[in-house]
Amino acid sequence: MKALLVGLISSFLTISYATDSTVANSFAFTRSKETLKSAKKSDVITVIGAGTLQVAPDMATVIMSVTTRGETSAAAQSQNAVESRRLVEALTQKYELEKGQITTASFVVSPEYIPNEPSVIIGYVARHTLAVKVNFVEGLGDLLDLAVVSGATSIEYIQFGLQDQKRYELDSLKLAMRDAQAKATVIAESVGRTLKRV
Repeated sequence: MKALLVGLISSFLTISYATDSTVANSFAFTRSKETLKSAKKSDVITVIGAGTLQVAPDMATVIMSVTTRGETSAAAQSQNAVESRRLVEALTQKYELEKGQITTASFVVSPEYIPNEPSVIIGYVARHTLAVKVNFVEGLGDLLDLAVVSGATSIEYIQFGLQDQKRYELDSLKLAMRDAQAKATVIAESVGRTLKRV
């Protein structure tokens, strides 16, 4: 029987964090046309393999903000510094966070106007947005409660993730390659051919 070459195409990765606390890693494999030019079209089959893993997240990044107001820009910033410091200290002490687990995502100071009177400034608003990264998911509600009572005026959103994401990416890659190999084998056998190489 004649042998067939198998073309597997370069991979792309899609990662989604589901609302039901699962993480799906999906891979599809393709290969650029240039790598197949050396083989005759009649001797090559191209297949796409997919590998998917669903894994519960084990870490989270909480984006929260501290908003303060003052008659002057300096007053708003000064008050914000006090409230932000109190928030950071409370979270650090409670959860023994290390340097780098709480970072500044943004800091904005802007004038506040009388409604419908855009030319009349009545004060200033300072908004300090923090990113708090923790290596747990269970008990996240308690962290949010502590943040609110310690100075956070809003919880913007929560991004879930994996501490060892690379390992799951590689596992998904293996599954995708097996899937592609199985498909290629079935196709070849159905037309009385055998696989030569990938």
